[in-house]
Amino acid sequence: MPYKIPDGLNPTCRIPKLTPAVAAPSFYHTWRLSLIEILLTVIIILLLITIGLLLRKSSRDYSDHFEAIKNAINLFDNNLGKVDQSIRSDFQRNREESNKIAKENREELSKTLHLFSDTFSTNVKDFNQRTGEKLEKIRETVEYKLQAIQEDNSKKLEKMRETVDEKLHKTLETRLGESFKIVSENLEKVQKGLGEMQNLATGVGDLKKVLSNVKTRGVLGEYQLENILQQLLTPAQYAKNIKTKKGSDGFVEFAIRLPGRQQIDKEIWLPLDSKFPIEDFQALMDA
Repeated sequence: MPYKIPDGLNPTCRIPKLTPAVAAPSFYHTWRLSLIEILLTVIIILLLITIGLLLRKSSRDYSDHFEAIKNAINLFDNNLGKVDQSIRSDFQRNREESNKIAKENREELSKTLHLFSDTFSTNVKDFNQRTGEKLEKIRETVEYKLQAIQEDNSKKLEKMRETVDEKLHKTLETRLGESFKIVSENLEKVQKGLGEMQNLATGVGDLKKVLSNVKTRGVLGEYQLENILQQLLTPAQYAKNIKTKKGSDGFVEFAIRLPGRQQIDKEIWLPLDSKFPIEDFQALMDA
């Protein structure tokens, strides 16, 4: 991802490109040396050709041509020295110019870097300051909104609490009223039941007083026994006020007719006494 300069930074300085003159002396020197080598090669070839041609001529012209060659060599040597001196001078001048240009480039680069550093520091400082101010504004806005939200929530919670308290109070009153009503009704029923039980106790007491008389109790028992026999047996299966034993003057209130063992037509009576003493019955049950 490419680096993106922040909005707060706006650098106005740029680093200039270095002048290519720093590398010029080396190229110039190489070109000069190559030219000298070519010239020397051409001269040597020409000398060899000249020597060959001279060797083919007569010996009498040899000394004259040799002298001419010697003069040509001396002339070439002198020219070569001048060329070398010129090349050295040019090289020295180019080197001085290159050093000067390099020094100027270094100074310009140093100034540019210093200016860029100052500008960058200033921009960063301004950016930090603006960022701090924006963050402070954001913090104040957030605190204000949070406080507003907190106050709104407090109001809503207070309303909810009041609503809940009102509903609870109303519900509690309703339920307590219903409960008191039910309790009152139950107490009224209990009171009514207690009255009935009191009446029943009074009736039981009266009945106990009535049943304390042996004759009255016997008459009541006889009446109940007759009702039971009427519900369970037919009139032909039992008899009332009958003698159950021959030669005896005693009568029983009720007797059940049973078939005999030996003679089919002979009847056997099972006596039932409804006047059995209750004291003897309780003593029998307690034994």
